[in-house]
Amino acid sequence: DIYVNLGMIYLAKNENGKAMAQFKQAVEMEENHLLANYNIGALALAHRDYNMAAKTLQIAYSAWPNDFEINAALGYSLQGQQKHAEAAKQLEKAYSLKKDEAVLYQLVVVWQAAGDAARALVYGDQLLAIQGKQCTDEDFDGFCGRYNGIKMMIAMEKENAQAPPEEDKPKPK
Repeated sequence: DIYVNLGMIYLAKNENGKAMAQFKQAVEMEENHLLANYNIGALALAHRDYNMAAKTLQIAYSAWPNDFEINAALGYSLQGQQKHAEAAKQLEKAYSLKKDEAVLYQLVVVWQAAGDAARALVYGDQLLAIQGKQCTDEDFDGFCGRYNGIKMMIAMEKENAQAPPEEDKPKPK
């Protein structure tokens, strides 16, 4: 625990490299040290090392499966690994634990990336309702641009699902 405590001191001093070294030392001594793994995961996520973040956060998740922060961070790291459906499930769990707008926004993004525009739109509608906003069909800035893009994806999917029109065949002479 001394290495974790030193790591926390370095975090408080914004010396993330030194903090990471201390947390890694703690994990070297005790592979499944929960606080060390959680902090490694948080630092790795901040530095976009999604593989390390997912690995270490999974250890923390096994001990604290109902912790909002761990569920959200693990969801973000899975998203960074391009595991969109898994990330969405993790973020849905995080959102069920705490109704957080940032997680709700990320659910829109991750379901869109996973190719499930209908689910993305449902979460988009929830986000707009919470924020008391509306997007018109002419809004293409910020979130409304994403939202309208998702609606366009759904319309295109419906259009592509319809049978192709019968083309007029040339009549024999």
